[in-house]
Amino acid sequence: MPYTVEKPSLSVPRRSTRLFFRFLRRRRQCEAAAAVLGVETLREADRGRVEAAREKLEAEEKEVFARARHVVDEIRYHTGNAKVT
Repeated sequence: MPYTVEKPSLSVPRRSTRLFFRFLRRRRQCEAAAAVLGVETLREADRGRVEAAREKLEAEEKEVFARARHVVDEIRYHTGNAKVT
């Protein structure tokens, strides 16, 4: 009797799949924002640079500006560089 190997399958719950695709969308938005700002990652950007490029970021996709602003603020907050206004 010949030995056969079935292809392994991976069962991923639907909720995990939806979360993964949401993550990919956010990542693409961050990458698009970084490209518009002329930086490799949003870690290299600051709030002023994001605000100055608002029109270009919003032209890319409606949520890109908001995503970039949020990410830059979070990075500054967690690295101890946040300014309280």
